[in-house]
Amino acid sequence: ETLNVNAPLVVKNQFLQSLVGSTTFLLHEAVRWGDVDVVRVMASHPDINLNIRAKKALETALHFAAELEDQRILELLLRREVSVN
Repeated sequence: ETLNVNAPLVVKNQFLQSLVGSTTFLLHEAVRWGDVDVVRVMASHPDINLNIRAKKALETALHFAAELEDQRILELLLRREVSVN
């Protein structure tokens, strides 16, 4: 199964959720795929911890965005005052 990048946001979100099974990693996958729309929706949700760390690498979504040099997502997350540590 593959993600249609032109799909509506709700469809992308459902697809990502089905892959990772948890919002903990949904944020990380959206960053990894450069999907600023999904990251924006998740960042605006009060129950999403933007500082959650991936289990294996212990990296946050901000770390992933920095590694990928995704300026749009970096700026979005920093505006939400995520931890830089």
